[in-house]
Amino acid sequence: MNLLEKLKHRGSEWRYALRLWSDLGAKGRPVIVIPAELINAHDPATGTGECRSTSLVSVCCGALGARNLHIIYAHELLGDNAEKVQMTEQEQVELLQEQLGGADLILLGASLTNAITGIALKLLTIREPDLGILCKRDDNTGNHHIEFEGKSFDTEFLPNKISTPLGMTKDYGFFLVRPNCFSTDPEDRSRIFIFGGAHTYGTQAAAEMFFTPEGAAKVAARFGRRPSAKSHWQRELKGLIQVTPVKEVAGIPTMGLRLTERQRIIEIIKPPILARIQIENPVMSPAMDRFRFYAMWGWLRMLAFEFFSFLAVVLVSVGLYLHKPTFIVAGFAFYAIFRFIHTSNS
Repeated sequence: MNLLEKLKHRGSEWRYALRLWSDLGAKGRPVIVIPAELINAHDPATGTGECRSTSLVSVCCGALGARNLHIIYAHELLGDNAEKVQMTEQEQVELLQEQLGGADLILLGASLTNAITGIALKLLTIREPDLGILCKRDDNTGNHHIEFEGKSFDTEFLPNKISTPLGMTKDYGFFLVRPNCFSTDPEDRSRIFIFGGAHTYGTQAAAEMFFTPEGAAKVAARFGRRPSAKSHWQRELKGLIQVTPVKEVAGIPTMGLRLTERQRIIEIIKPPILARIQIENPVMSPAMDRFRFYAMWGWLRMLAFEFFSFLAVVLVSVGLYLHKPTFIVAGFAFYAIFRFIHTSNS
């Protein structure tokens, strides 16, 4: 990779942080990550993928400047199964409005493993009857599948094998970005991000597509600099992904390998603007080696913008002190140009 390619690659990673996540936790808004509950059973929906994704998401959020970051489990809000039974759905919604309203929420796991996701999808479906995202369990096999916009996407397993993660050959996941459905303030700008899957690999893949530099840089590049791109990503995005083995191992195409040997391709199927984006074998915490880069350059960018703001104030002050209208006009013009550049860049 030559110098130009290195600079372009580094620029795309910074673009990913700036464009996709620039408003995350803005103005001191809390960022709350809610993983699925971990189930102690040999079942494809154990919540393991959500737990793996939590480490990646938390590192990425910290690197992007989310200072008020919390990780909360559903049972901490709604209690265990016995306590949930004692609450009506309306009481649960009111509790979540009180606790989660006004925060940027990142929900990991579909409704079968994450109770908060289930409640959120119900509320969002009331507002958008054609939302069309469900995760269902097959009563005969016990396997899960994703229903997306009226079509069923079934997880695939090796033939003549028990349906467990060790025999899985294709899984599906989804991502959804909407205004926070638990916020009651119509002026609130908080959002809800849901990354779910039919099984553990689907959920993990959905999160990795957006929280790894490789995947998110490709997403940012597809959105480009169109005026509607930022609002599309930040408030009205939904899509479907699939994850498959990158190659056969010992003659068997499978993802259920040891963590150090897992070979996977993650691909976005929908929406059309992001279709066919692929990433291969994302590591568990790829943002860690970029942490210093994000933090350092974020600090330097802030310092540069603060310097130009201070310079504009100095020009106006000097103009007022010396009774020089030219300085005053120049100061306001300088500040207006600086704000225009800053807004366009972000």
